[in-house]
This record gives sequence, C-alpha cells and structure tokens, in this order.
Amino acid sequence: MNVTTPGGHIARLVERVKAAGDVPVVAGVGIAGPEQALRAAEAGADGVIIGSAVVRRVLEAGSAAEAEEALRDLVARVADSLRVQADTTLPE
Repeated sequence: MNVTTPGGHIARLVERVKAAGDVPVVAGVGIAGPEQALRAAEAGADGVIIGSAVVRRVLEAGSAAEAEEALRDLVARVADSLRVQADTTLPE
C-alpha cells in the first residue's frame, strides 16, 4: 500500500518520526503529484520530494522543451496544492 493513498499510513509515520526527535519530516515515497503532496502535508510532513514524478515526466517528454513544460506544470500544481493547504491551516 502506498503511504499517501487514501487509507495509507503517512500520518502514523509522520507522528512516529516527529515523536522521536525534533527534526523536519520530509515525505518522498509515493509523491507523484499534487494530491499526494497535499496528503503528506495534511499528515504533518514538513516537506515533500517528487523525484520519481520528475524523472517520469522527463523520460516521457519528446523533447527538452516538452520536458521543461511538463516539469513547470508539475511543480506549479504541487506548489499550488501546498499553498492552499498552508492558507487553510495558518492562524489568522
């Protein structure tokens, strides 16, 4: 089971790591797009790594320009989802 899918166990993992020490928790397994990044952030992760998603888009692109466009789109969508999450959890 992927830890960032509905019913996954990312929240329990983040909680356990944070309880073990005062270190940032960065999730990087199964983060393929904005939905998984948002789930990780909602679970308390301090950051996300989208390495495999980046590599996949580069390999699927037909040219360097297509790869650049795909990566810009991916990063923008992930950033937007995390901004939305941050905007709804910050105190006023």
